[in-house]
Amino acid sequence: DGVSDAQEAVDGTDPLSRFSCKTGCFSFDVDENLEAKPLTDGLLVIRHLFGFSGDSLTSGAVSGGANRGSSDAIATYLKDADSQLDIDGDGEVRPLTDGLLILRHLFGFAGNALIDGAVGASAERGTSAVVVAQLQTLMDTDGDGILDSDEDQPPVIALIGEASITLVEGDDY
Repeated sequence: DGVSDAQEAVDGTDPLSRFSCKTGCFSFDVDENLEAKPLTDGLLVIRHLFGFSGDSLTSGAVSGGANRGSSDAIATYLKDADSQLDIDGDGEVRPLTDGLLILRHLFGFAGNALIDGAVGASAERGTSAVVVAQLQTLMDTDGDGILDSDEDQPPVIALIGEASITLVEGDDY
């Protein structure tokens, strides 16, 4: 989850769970089933941004294998993440801009189809490329524990001491 075991011990969270930390481990896998999907996670986010709660938040939108399935747990998770849901960077978290960008991205929209009519007038992130880059810093769409923004990075293996090596994709390791 990107949070050190020492920090998780201080926070009282589980260092073995990528979903257990106080800050810094938000993922769009809202129902915690190891996949970020538009008709579950995306729908949960947009319903949350519209102010839904209880059964109206979760009904028909939580996957069968979810580890976070109660409306209270999902509402708390998303409320704690509200500041990270400002995808277009306009300082506001709204369902018809930020929520729509998240949902469209999860459906695989790209380019103008992703951003048309879904970026706030005062958005700092107004192009598709910048919006996608922002979304990738928060998403692990394939559930492998690596954020999408880090997927294309070659692995780094730290050696004992101060030495380290970086391997390039295709190298034997």
